[in-house]
Amino acid sequence: MTNRWGNAAGLRRSWRARIAAAGAAGALAVLATGAGAGAATHGAAGRHHAAHGHKATGKPIVVGYVNDDTGAVGAFPETTAGTEAAVKYVNAHLDGIHNRPIELIACSDDATPAQASSCATRVLQHNPVAILGGVDFATTASIPLFQKAGVPYIGGLAFTGPENTDPTSFQWNSITANFSVMPFYGVRHLHAKRISILYPSGVGTDLSLAQLMAGVAESLGLKKSDVTLVSYDATSPDMTAPIEAANKTNPSMIIGITSGPQCVTLAQARQELGVKATLFLPGGCFGKQLNAQAGAAYNGVYGGQATAVPGSPQLANKPAMKLFYKILREYSAKTISSPLISFAFFGYGDVVNFRNVLLKLNPAKITSKAIIAAFRHTVNQSNVLGPSFSCARPPIKQVRALCT
Repeated sequence: MTNRWGNAAGLRRSWRARIAAAGAAGALAVLATGAGAGAATHGAAGRHHAAHGHKATGKPIVVGYVNDDTGAVGAFPETTAGTEAAVKYVNAHLDGIHNRPIELIACSDDATPAQASSCATRVLQHNPVAILGGVDFATTASIPLFQKAGVPYIGGLAFTGPENTDPTSFQWNSITANFSVMPFYGVRHLHAKRISILYPSGVGTDLSLAQLMAGVAESLGLKKSDVTLVSYDATSPDMTAPIEAANKTNPSMIIGITSGPQCVTLAQARQELGVKATLFLPGGCFGKQLNAQAGAAYNGVYGGQATAVPGSPQLANKPAMKLFYKILREYSAKTISSPLISFAFFGYGDVVNFRNVLLKLNPAKITSKAIIAAFRHTVNQSNVLGPSFSCARPPIKQVRALCT
């Protein structure tokens, strides 16, 4: 399909080149959809679906998207790969949204405020009805522009920015929310009376997460003196000293802000020291490889994750996970071997969840206001990423954009 921004294939090639060059103005792409290039299918699965007439051919629904595909802070092109693969699949095989294809206006960010603001401005020039969030460390520079324009910010991997508090933001996979749920669950369900929170030193976002979790615990009745924040060296191979420091106040619960092999070393240190406090780790700590490395050290350890994690053995045979891998094989096969494949799953899930909510709307009246109203009234909405979510009554006042 050729749209008002030119040939789709040419734009995609140009965009990839600009990502590699990390141009100062940001890389903007139009993912063409519908009857032409964007709806092209590949392989047996594509031919099967096309033969049954599930390709969306109506007026496109323009949706913006901003993601940190490059940058010194972190680069997550896998999120974009998962998002784009899902959009192509939905448009080619699932009739889009009431026969209206999603037209994704994607802008590649580098995690800097200047580029985030530039991306927001450029995306808004195409009058999107919503913004699908990616991984963005500079949302303080972009979300205020979306809010001013009255365009909702939906999904993504939210950190500690305005995506957690903006009244027109809706998050079910918020990093902040996932961590906030840990003290919430600990106090409400495990009856924790004293909590220690371990966070890596030198990382501002992690300190902010620790402070937010402390605030959640205090809002639930714990005193300020009942919550201890303990920093640790993220490069240290031995987590004995941090666990000892966290245990000094005799907490009933220790929360670790960590990832990768460090999850295992924290659990092993707790086991070796005979610490009785419940250890709570992020859900990303429980993939197949880390589970095998931890062994008995993970006994009694809780995981705080509201979403599925590709590679987790308990999810390998789930239909949603099988479909995810099928879509990646069809549209972005190289992403399957990426160690950051979880980010592709988040992007894929956001597209599917977004579509499911919009299917409830009148296809001729899909506007930003209608989308905001629909999300504000969601209750027990199906969630391909994990448990169903509700946006109608956010449970944590510090994270009012949380749908859970």
